[in-house]
Amino acid sequence: MSGRGEAVSLDRWWQMLPRGLSSDARRLLVGKAVRAFSDGLVSVVLPLYLLQVGFSAFEVGQVKMGALVASTSYSRSRTLVLGIAAHHG
Repeated sequence: MSGRGEAVSLDRWWQMLPRGLSSDARRLLVGKAVRAFSDGLVSVVLPLYLLQVGFSAFEVGQVKMGALVASTSYSRSRTLVLGIAAHHG
């Protein structure tokens, strides 16, 4: 039983996206999932690569911090701009 009192179908238990989702919403969620996966992959692979080519742990930390700050700044500024555009549009 699920939280809403309905039985969970065994052939649909694996689906991550809810039923009835529009194609635009599906594209948006899949795009966000791909971006999250790639961000996670880069956050693991980049430090390993930098250590292999001779960067110190401190330098790897600086590069990683810079990448995180840049990614966050881009995401926040894009969200702010899109929010303002939607409000005025």
